[in-house]
Amino acid sequence: MDYWLQISITVEQPAVQRITEAMDGLGAVAVSRQHAGGSARFDTASSDFQGWSTEKVSGLFPPDADQKTICNYLHDASGGHTGISCQILADRNWEQIGRDQFKPFNVEGALWVCPSWCQPPVPNAVNIIIDPGLAFGTGTHPTTALCLRQLTKIDLTQRTLLDWGCGSGILA
Repeated sequence: MDYWLQISITVEQPAVQRITEAMDGLGAVAVSRQHAGGSARFDTASSDFQGWSTEKVSGLFPPDADQKTICNYLHDASGGHTGISCQILADRNWEQIGRDQFKPFNVEGALWVCPSWCQPPVPNAVNIIIDPGLAFGTGTHPTTALCLRQLTKIDLTQRTLLDWGCGSGILA
């Protein structure tokens, strides 16, 4: 494939889920959501992040997708929203682009987070070798970075540390 068709629409809640599901059903190979204004929404009972009040939903479709049919369907599914944009994206080596964007970084001078395809900048330091995309959490999210900073301040000599429920990422 030489290119992809990206179709995007900015909508307010509660249409975001409906549009996301519609794009998936219309043959999108990927659907992404990003902040497009408004305030963050949280579940009132748990304080879990629920998204934003306004989001841009983008679907990546094969080049032979029926653009007119997709746009008409999204128009109807959004309640008549007219701000639908379409653009052609050249096909690229997305995996390599992602790799190029993830560089080793230092946490509090005490440890380095480094992908496996890079040499650790300080070979004798504490180096955490982890590849983005293979685990949930590589230390770039603010809350994960906070945990890493805290870990550098704790003397763990002769101690056992348990992180209950951290999943498969850098804190595991």
